[in-house]
Amino acid sequence: SFLAYLALSIMVTGVIYPVAARWCWGGGWLQELGFVDFAGSGVVHLVGAVSALVSMSICGPRIGKFNDYRGWKGLWRWVFLERNDDEFYQLPKNEVEKAIYSPIKSIQNPVQLLFATFSLLCGFLAFNPASTFSTIRNADNLAARITVVTLLSASAGSIACIVVSAVRFRSLVLTVPHLTNAVLGGLIASCASCHCVPPAMSMVIG
Repeated sequence: SFLAYLALSIMVTGVIYPVAARWCWGGGWLQELGFVDFAGSGVVHLVGAVSALVSMSICGPRIGKFNDYRGWKGLWRWVFLERNDDEFYQLPKNEVEKAIYSPIKSIQNPVQLLFATFSLLCGFLAFNPASTFSTIRNADNLAARITVVTLLSASAGSIACIVVSAVRFRSLVLTVPHLTNAVLGGLIASCASCHCVPPAMSMVIG
């Protein structure tokens, strides 16, 4: 629903994110207590992820995505405003539902997904170093260090994906969604402390 998307966007950008940013940056009370989030790992990415999780818990999955999905029960049904039974989230039942139903499709073009991930990587290489707000005097060395940390974290995420794939699936063949998610996870994890961790530690973070 476009209206639901619009309502969530207004709530997050107009209320939730400004509060989180003010608490953590610009002399906010969390920053005064020692909280460090240099480039938005928590303020930006965690806030967005929690908003998406809460929204997903309220809206439920797309119809037909999980045929054995079970809705919220008991108190959770009231907390997450559950109004539908389990059959609602399964395959469409009547003719009206079948007419508007669009089946879930797997990724059609892995190249596009890889290109989008590469574009995000370029964005992170601009966003993280730019959080220094300067490239003069000693700030240029810091920006270069942040770039190295960001790249190493992304590389470590992809290496971790290879290891997990080998252990879990008994194969070194990676799927594109798994690899891109691992790279993005490493990039996001690097944001919080990319200005102060040594490059070797960035591998652990990724």
